[in-house]
Amino acid sequence: MAPPVAPILLLIRSAAAADPDMQQLLVDTDRQRLLRMRHNAQVLASHLRPGITQNATAEILRTYSSPDLYDLLVVRRHWSIHRYGRFIVDGMIAALLP
Repeated sequence: MAPPVAPILLLIRSAAAADPDMQQLLVDTDRQRLLRMRHNAQVLASHLRPGITQNATAEILRTYSSPDLYDLLVVRRHWSIHRYGRFIVDGMIAALLP
């Protein structure tokens, strides 16, 4: 996930607790993100570590692109964007590639 998007998604999530329209927007954005991760998993299929499925790949990508991870590491733990980006890249490579 691009860091500029994470705070927006966190704001939507916060507003969704009190507003039905924002709740629907949150549902829609989550669904769209999962669809993008499934597409990305298909694109990566021929490059994956042996034994890892496209479904597992989509879930790993979804986890690493989660606004929750951004919130935890950048917002709460004060990681720099560079450190966060390096963590995401290193983690995805280790989890997905041979």
